[in-house]
Amino acid sequence: MQTPKHHEFCPHTYLLPVSLFQPSSPLTDVIQEFYSSLNDKDITRLEKLISLDCVIEDTAYYKPLDVKVLPACISLSHLLQYLYFTRLIKVMGKNAKFAIDEVCQGVEPTVAVMWHLGKILR
Repeated sequence: MQTPKHHEFCPHTYLLPVSLFQPSSPLTDVIQEFYSSLNDKDITRLEKLISLDCVIEDTAYYKPLDVKVLPACISLSHLLQYLYFTRLIKVMGKNAKFAIDEVCQGVEPTVAVMWHLGKILR
């Protein structure tokens, strides 16, 4: 498995909580940028944040969104990832926003996020 670059993230499991009030780390910065991209409905910015070998596990689904690279210029997995996030952004509408509750970081690049849809408190 290719190690994602510093600007990519791949959530897998809950490990060590990273307080949003502590100095940020590269992974927490990427998490903030990821959800900001979703909230801004910016699919181009979002695509730049996710490694092609990433597996996104969302407990709302019975199996992970597998985004592994296939040996093609534009892989089927990459297309499915694009379609997934494009559809998610569309169904969110203009008022739905992700608010981050907690970021949990393990050994890089492992990270997980607790979030809710609603008002973003700053």
